[in-house]
Amino acid sequence: MDVLHLIYPCNRCNIRFRTPYDLENHFEFSPHHNICITCDEDFPSPLALKEHYAQSPRHPYCQPCDSHFWTGAELELHYENEHDYCGTCQMIFNSQEDVNEHHKQNHPYCTICRVLFTSYDELNDHWSSTHMSHCRATSDDISQTMSSPGPGIQAPQQIAFRTPTGVILTTDEVIDMIKSLGAGEAANEYVLNLSLIRL
Repeated sequence: MDVLHLIYPCNRCNIRFRTPYDLENHFEFSPHHNICITCDEDFPSPLALKEHYAQSPRHPYCQPCDSHFWTGAELELHYENEHDYCGTCQMIFNSQEDVNEHHKQNHPYCTICRVLFTSYDELNDHWSSTHMSHCRATSDDISQTMSSPGPGIQAPQQIAFRTPTGVILTTDEVIDMIKSLGAGEAANEYVLNLSLIRL
C-alpha cells in the first residue's frame, strides 16, 4: 500500500487511514478512543467521557444508570420514576427516607402526609384545613411537621396559634407545649383545640 494515499491520520494512535470512513471506524471501535459524537470530542478514558456526559448541559444523561435520553424532560421523568429524587433541587438520594428527610429540612413539606408544597403559605393552609381539625396525629408528627426548615430556608413568621381561651402562641411555643405533654391523647387534644391564625 502506498503511504502517500494514507492521508487521514489518527494523531493519538499515530496511524494513517486511506478514507475518512476507515478513520471513523477506527475511532468508533478502538479502545484508545472515547468519543462524544455530539460534541465531536475525544476523551482519554471511558471515565472522562462519562464525566463529560454528566457535566455537560448538552447531554440528558443519568450517571447512576449510564443511560442517555433525548430530552431533559425525559431524563427528569426517569429520575422521578427510577430514583429517590428531589425535583426541586435536582438531587438523587440513596433512599426514599433520605428524600423525606431532605424535604423536611429544606422545603415546605408535611411529614404526616408526605406531601411537598410550593410555598410555606400552602403548607400552612394544608395544615389548617387537614390536620388542625380532622386528624389525630401524634405529637411527634406534629412537632416534626411544624419544626423550622433547614439551613438557609426561612419559614414564614406570620403565623401563630390561638388557644380556646384566646391566648396567642408562636409555633415554637406550641412545639414546646407538645413536647412537655408527651405523646398521647393529652398532646393530641391540645393540638386539635388550637386555631391557626395569620399575624
